[in-house]
Amino acid sequence: NTNFHPIILPKKTIFELLSILNDQKDNIKIISTKSKIKFLIKNISLISKVIDGKFPDYNKVIPSDERVEIKTDTAKFSTALDRLRALSSDRKGIIKIKIEQNNLLFTIKDITHGGGLEKIDASYSGPNLEIGFNSNYLIDVANVIDSNKIVLKAKDASSPIIICDEKDKLSTYVVMPMRVV
Repeated sequence: NTNFHPIILPKKTIFELLSILNDQKDNIKIISTKSKIKFLIKNISLISKVIDGKFPDYNKVIPSDERVEIKTDTAKFSTALDRLRALSSDRKGIIKIKIEQNNLLFTIKDITHGGGLEKIDASYSGPNLEIGFNSNYLIDVANVIDSNKIVLKAKDASSPIIICDEKDKLSTYVVMPMRVV
């Protein structure tokens, strides 16, 4: 049906649907109203409420200005962040990234555990930058990058960072920075 109206599904519904679709090779029938949606797959019926609201225009939050590009190994990026996050008693795991010539320096300070420092190689040749982030967001993005290289596009300490998968040109992630002292 070409008149299908846009809807927002709950996260739990999406995961359940993906689980069902992994096991099935049959066609899916979708019936939707303004408040509910029904998925029919062979002998399985999944009914869910839809989230009331309109999905925001995501293109408006993706910066289009000039940025410097940093490339580094995805696995090293993720594991360095994960090790430092373990040192944080704060669930946000606020981390500072210092972007320097040919490396990234990750630091975390914690009242309880002291702090930590990790350094990884990176392809970068620009002015030094220091940007703070919730490490959980960066790890979440790094975990879905398929390529061996993660590409970060930064502007300054107060602007969002754009993260791309070197192999998947259709995927773009935007992470907002945090003020770190």
